[in-house]
Amino acid sequence: MELARWQQNRTAYRSATFYIEKAIGYFDRKKMRSELIAAKLLQSGIFMETGELQPAQEAVVDVIRMIGSDQKEAAGLQAAMAYRMSANIYSDLNIKDKAIADYRYAYHLFKGLNDSLNMATTYANLGLLYRKSIPDTARWYYDQALLLAPIDRYPQRSVIYLFNRANIELDARRMDMARLFYDSVLAICVKHGIKTGIPRVYSGYATMEDIATRYDQAIKY
Repeated sequence: MELARWQQNRTAYRSATFYIEKAIGYFDRKKMRSELIAAKLLQSGIFMETGELQPAQEAVVDVIRMIGSDQKEAAGLQAAMAYRMSANIYSDLNIKDKAIADYRYAYHLFKGLNDSLNMATTYANLGLLYRKSIPDTARWYYDQALLLAPIDRYPQRSVIYLFNRANIELDARRMDMARLFYDSVLAICVKHGIKTGIPRVYSGYATMEDIATRYDQAIKY
C-alpha cells in the first residue's frame, strides 16, 4: 500500500492504481479488515485526484458498508475519514445537501476523537462549499478552522484558510478586508519560509489592482 501512496504523491496514477488494487486483493484474501478499509480509502482518493468520481464514490461506499451503521462511532478515525471523503465526492458532484450532511457527521466523529486538525480541515471544506452561495457562513467556518488550527502550530494550514478568507472578501469587493488577509498570509509565509504561498498572495494583490482598474500596478505584481 505504501508503494501506491508513493506513486500517488508522484502523480503516477496508473502505477498507484495497480499497487492499490494489489493491496486490496491481498487484504481481502487475508481478512485484514482495518487494512482493507485503509486501502479502499486510499483508492477513493486516487480516483478523486484523477477525476473519476463514480469509482471514487463506489470505493468509499464500500468502506462505509464495511464499517457498518451500528459501528460508526467505534470505527473512529477510519469512519470519520470515510464520511469526509464521501462529502468531498458529493461536493465535486454538486450534491450539496448530502455533502453538508456527511461533512457535519465527519466533524462529529473527529470531535469525538479530539482531533482538532481534522476538525479544522472539515470546517474549511464546509467554508469552501459555502463560499459562493452563502459567504457569511463560509466566513464563519474558516474563522472556526483558524481557531482549531492556530497559526503558531499549523502555519501552512493557516495560510490556506486565510487565503480563502481573502478570496471571499475579494468576491464581495471588500478590498480593505481582502488586503488585510492577504497581508497576513504574506507575513506568515515570510516568517515560516512557506515559499509556495508568496506567488499566490501577489496574484491576489494583482487581482485587486485589476478590479480597481489600476492596470499599471497590477502588472507590477
